[in-house]
Amino acid sequence: MNKREILKRDADVLIKNISEITSDVSRKYEAVSSYASDLAQTVLSLAAYDLEEKRFATPLGALEYECRVLFGSKLVPSGDVIEENYRFIKSVRRGQQSALHIKLCRYLNDGFESVFGFPYSWLELFSDDSEEIRVKEPGQICYFKNIYADEAYRIFSQYVERPRAAYQSSFSAVCEDVYNGESEYGILPLENLIEGRLPAFGALINRFELKIVGGCYVPSSDGQNETFFVLIGRSLSDFSEDGEYYASLNFSPRGRNTHDMFFAAVAGFDLTVVKVDSVRRPYSEDSYSLDILLKCTKKSFAPFSMYLALSGVQCTLTGVFPIYK
Repeated sequence: MNKREILKRDADVLIKNISEITSDVSRKYEAVSSYASDLAQTVLSLAAYDLEEKRFATPLGALEYECRVLFGSKLVPSGDVIEENYRFIKSVRRGQQSALHIKLCRYLNDGFESVFGFPYSWLELFSDDSEEIRVKEPGQICYFKNIYADEAYRIFSQYVERPRAAYQSSFSAVCEDVYNGESEYGILPLENLIEGRLPAFGALINRFELKIVGGCYVPSSDGQNETFFVLIGRSLSDFSEDGEYYASLNFSPRGRNTHDMFFAAVAGFDLTVVKVDSVRRPYSEDSYSLDILLKCTKKSFAPFSMYLALSGVQCTLTGVFPIYK
């Protein structure tokens, strides 16, 4: 094969890949924007207000006024769904003040809570069900066997219905087993006190597009070290009950998506930063992302997750989970 043929083949592959990526991004973007618009319309229809005097009978009335300020004369988009929703999300993304966006999402979430009686987590906005695979062995937890992983299994198995252990020959095989639906869950170490974060395992979770659904700490036999193990699955798990949870996110600071904007939102929605790790992107010397662990409750995470969806932040939610003991 001569150079001209090689270049043509490579160009064809690139064009095909770009087309697939563009199509996938557009599909997800339209789905999220349409969903967000429908949610906003439902809440706004419940509002009562006096626009002239700016007296509001309810927080929802204040929300409707804020929407008028942010979006002009329209409350929410109407008409051609895709085009109007695109403008809707763009207007939120390029809004006048980050504080107004935070307030808007709080009002929206409060409205849904008042109607349905519980805070929404909006986790479906971050889930991809396009390749849903039926788990062949529900309750099965696979892992690379050693005494510390055995202890992690003992802890996790208390919270899994009809648990069974299965052993794999490598950590990669564990992830592959979960990805293919052979086991419902897998166990991986993620960090320890001596070495800190173990980036190879985080990379495995990202490579197989898995999610963290639980965590636990396992001390070493001499008490000098402690390893943080995670329970991984194919999909995000929702908040099963009220209490303290941890949200694991990968954030890419690019363009308007600055550190200031992201962490202002974290503070604005009353979440706590537990730790931040800088992760260099493959094949790049100066590009990086941040692996962020936040402490939250269902009530605090609900409006924050709505904000992430509406503001177009370059962010991947890799898990929302409790830490078991």
